[in-house]
Amino acid sequence: MDFKFSEDQTAIRELAYQIFTDRATDEFLLSFSRTDATYDDELWQTLAEQGLLGIAVPEAAGGTGLGLVELCMVLEEQGRRVAPVPLYSSLVLGGLPIAEFGSAEQQQRYLQPMAAGDRKLSAAIAESAMNSALVSSVTATAAGDGWVLEGDRAVVPDGAVADYILVPAVTEDDEQSIFIIDT
Repeated sequence: MDFKFSEDQTAIRELAYQIFTDRATDEFLLSFSRTDATYDDELWQTLAEQGLLGIAVPEAAGGTGLGLVELCMVLEEQGRRVAPVPLYSSLVLGGLPIAEFGSAEQQQRYLQPMAAGDRKLSAAIAESAMNSALVSSVTATAAGDGWVLEGDRAVVPDGAVADYILVPAVTEDDEQSIFIIDT
């Protein structure tokens, strides 16, 4: 069995390495840390232009349709440089669930703009690993053609910059559902 990365995977890693190395230099990160900016929007757009934000987005929704291995390669290179972009929250917490479980319409509506660098996603699921005494809850009640969500989530990674947040809530039937909330 051959466990080597394919040529495409190696090319993705090299592209991500080059982008993060060129942009997230020590000098830039020091300068950036002295600003009020939360994230590097120019780097975010560069990643979108090079197709890295859509790495695990289905082709029908404007992505490259690759998988978790390729996505992890991009995340690894971001972590190597500690580049200030919300990749994990957008691509993993928000993007992967919609890519896997979302309808074609949802993928077009949320993933296509994310892959283009126009939107950021997140998910309010960080509390799921916390002590049950500390976890807050959200309930969902049907109201006409929509839903009313009540409750709160204390921890939303990159929630301050997210355009949409996936929020788990318990419905009237005691079923767990995920709602996509426009911030």
